[in-house]
Amino acid sequence: MRADKPGDGDKKYLAARWAESFFQIDPQTRRADIVRGLKLMERRKQPVALVDQVKQSGEWETQRREEWQAVWKPQVISVSGDDPYKVQVVASRRSAK
Repeated sequence: MRADKPGDGDKKYLAARWAESFFQIDPQTRRADIVRGLKLMERRKQPVALVDQVKQSGEWETQRREEWQAVWKPQVISVSGDDPYKVQVVASRRSAK
């Protein structure tokens, strides 16, 4: 066996799926979508830090209370030239209340 070496396409796909699960809001599946996105993150402090940040901003509570719905659409997904483990995702999110 050898170490897994994901290519740029793999990294872009995973980043797009994570962002979609985290930012595309459907009130019916909201909690499951957020949990799925957090499980895709590295199993250290990053998921906890992200949850703390979003809770402090009040974003999730506002979305839940106002029953937001959002459609997430990627515009550009690229792997950093400086760090092969950093993927930048630029997208538009259209919200409807």
